[in-house]
Amino acid sequence: MTPLTFESASEETAFERYTAAKKSKTLEAIRSTKTVKIIKEPKKVEVIKAPQSTEINLSYIPENLTVSKDKKNIIDTQTLSDIFYKKIIPLNLTLNANRVYPRGQVTGWELILSNNISSLAETTKVLGHEMGHIVDIYHLKKNIYDVSDIFYNISWVSKDIKKKETTLNDFVSGYAASNKYEDFAESLTMYVFHNEKFHSKTLKNYRLKQKYNFFKKHIFKKWEFTNTDFSTGEIADYNWDATKISINLKKYLYYIK
Repeated sequence: MTPLTFESASEETAFERYTAAKKSKTLEAIRSTKTVKIIKEPKKVEVIKAPQSTEINLSYIPENLTVSKDKKNIIDTQTLSDIFYKKIIPLNLTLNANRVYPRGQVTGWELILSNNISSLAETTKVLGHEMGHIVDIYHLKKNIYDVSDIFYNISWVSKDIKKKETTLNDFVSGYAASNKYEDFAESLTMYVFHNEKFHSKTLKNYRLKQKYNFFKKHIFKKWEFTNTDFSTGEIADYNWDATKISINLKKYLYYIK
């Protein structure tokens, strides 16, 4: 799960995508770069029906990939939820059967999700984590002001250099301490799937409290996910990867519908 990257474009469609993206208020971030990666989409592409004109394009590698009804339902429910939809559009989502690791990745305007993740619950959480990168890099970029900087400044001096006084306890997981982008995505994952546990940790840690309050103020409505926890058991005080913590998938999907 790596942060967003931009790659050189050499085909004519790149300019068309750039022009279209500039017209979208949710994609102001593109104005800070000169090139956009051309997404090499397989022929088999489905357009998830949405209540607005902006589309979420779902494609497959290989193009004849057969996806289970349950997995397709998870992707539809999570991306089209009123809670997330406007924060992630437009989105090109590729389900890749040739990918094992990393399980998820955001590259250019494409979110790539492995079709080999061990369970539907983990697939849901990895998708949520990667959607966190989309929110971070695109949704929160407003003209020349990046709202994400408020979050980054809690623990980071630069992309992967922490403030001197920062400790491991200031992060929701070991992976969150990797760099500021993973800190954001892992913290969002905890806020969405394990809100009560995240909140309980804020009572003893001011930096975690600042991070929790950031999501409550700048990303979600105050009531969204507050006092919820979709865990299936006790959560350890230390976890390397928030997407590996088990959840009650049925309960979560019911909540976000």
